[in-house]
Amino acid sequence: MLNAESTHLKKEYLKVSPKWRSLIIELLSIKKSLHRNSIILVMSPAQKITPIARIILKQKIILDAGWPLTDGVLSRGLGVVKIPRLIGSYLMDLIAFHSSNLILVESKLQLQRVSRNYSIPRSRLTVSYTGVNEMAFSKHFMPTQDFVEWKELILRKPKKLNVIFRGAINNEAGIETILIAANVLVNELNLVIIADRKRLPEKIPSNCFVFNFVSEEEMRELYRFCDVALGQISENERLNYTIPHKAFEAGYFAKTYITPRVSGIAEIYSLAAVYFLDEVNVRGLVEALKTLYDKEIRFGFEQQIQQEYNDNLSQSVIASRFEKEVRTIMGSNTQ
Repeated sequence: MLNAESTHLKKEYLKVSPKWRSLIIELLSIKKSLHRNSIILVMSPAQKITPIARIILKQKIILDAGWPLTDGVLSRGLGVVKIPRLIGSYLMDLIAFHSSNLILVESKLQLQRVSRNYSIPRSRLTVSYTGVNEMAFSKHFMPTQDFVEWKELILRKPKKLNVIFRGAINNEAGIETILIAANVLVNELNLVIIADRKRLPEKIPSNCFVFNFVSEEEMRELYRFCDVALGQISENERLNYTIPHKAFEAGYFAKTYITPRVSGIAEIYSLAAVYFLDEVNVRGLVEALKTLYDKEIRFGFEQQIQQEYNDNLSQSVIASRFEKEVRTIMGSNTQ
């Protein structure tokens, strides 16, 4: 919750029980401590909380919609058995959106879709980039023994290029393309993968090193070690509406970022800041990686992506924009 009388915006997080009765009791308890001009921030995927919070707390609601529940169902593939779930998710999104005073979405194109698909006035929607929790990467580095052993193993295999892929192994990741490209360049690069090992194929190329889980400090060290960061290497429609966390991380760590030419990335970075693939396939990725053997080419991308990140996407910039939006809604009379 955000209190209008605070000098700085403060957030309190409510751990909600899945049971509606417990939720109502907790909301009633919280209501007693609220200032009359407080604002409630509901985080995705807790859309179901929005209407009941609006009724009980009688405060303005900001919904950080993230990726709407409906799109989450669609992204996993739609079959006959999922139609009831799709309808339920759409109704939940619809009710949550219309119960909110301000809705935060991930990209400009997503703003247009949400406005159109749910009949929401654009004045009640705003883009709020996910960004990077920079404070998480500022802690003292305390590597685990497993991490040290993995790092030494990678260092014993010097190559022309060290590449990192971090994130979920899902429909849009393009992991098959990435692994085949790594195998083609088995003698030219090391590929560091930070992902759930169970989601990867049983056999992977010998130049691939998988970290099933790492701390923020370990992730920072792996990014520093690598030369190039890979985005989602696919043509999945979802990539036009969302911006992967790894795109912000590449900017924060000043790493050359390889990605398809999709609307989400083009919204935050220029042609000079990222390496847009000419072909979203194995051949296109292999050619991109070969081009980036050249340190001078990488240096140009690194300088530009870091500058654009600092100017437009840093934690302080995103927080400042969010605070401005909150101040605006606090000053409005909409209830």
